[in-house]
Amino acid sequence: MALFPSLGEFGHRQTVVLEEERIIVVREKPLDIIKHSCEFFSASYEGRKKGTKRLMKITHMPPIVISNSQMIIFFPLSSPENADCIWLAHNHVKDWDKIKGSHKNHKTLVIFSNLQTYPLSMQSSTFDLKVCRGSRLKHIMEESEEQAAHHPDHFSKVYEIGLYAEPKHLEEILLKEDGFYKLISSL
Repeated sequence: MALFPSLGEFGHRQTVVLEEERIIVVREKPLDIIKHSCEFFSASYEGRKKGTKRLMKITHMPPIVISNSQMIIFFPLSSPENADCIWLAHNHVKDWDKIKGSHKNHKTLVIFSNLQTYPLSMQSSTFDLKVCRGSRLKHIMEESEEQAAHHPDHFSKVYEIGLYAEPKHLEEILLKEDGFYKLISSL
């Protein structure tokens, strides 16, 4: 549900991982956990960042899709490179609200799906933007999945650059030259 950066007993970086049923400590930085999680689902963190940038035009602190099939999306509360960056799982943020009387400190109370709460030193409007970005990314991903399911030929049409007759053999239309293939003719 959440990854909180922490310092270990001897000053090494670690992460307090808030799960639905338990809290564990992992001897890795939150960003490393995010990167390894992306890799576990056969993607790279950099690739996920580029994908979000392409889909949403967000370059700074984008939400990251960890798993397409399970729709796991995490978003950073500050720059991911910042050692103090907290990451939250979008689908586990149930609600949030401005903490009363916190005008100077700009505190926001996050309520997780298991009803645990955590106060953040962040304006509720800034937090709202981060959650909205996660929601938007989730919506875009769900639309893409639905489009792919209902229109399986969509992606071939997107990249289609010409129409060719069905060859009996690939060598009828492709010629390998200097390690690359080129079209012999447009048939």
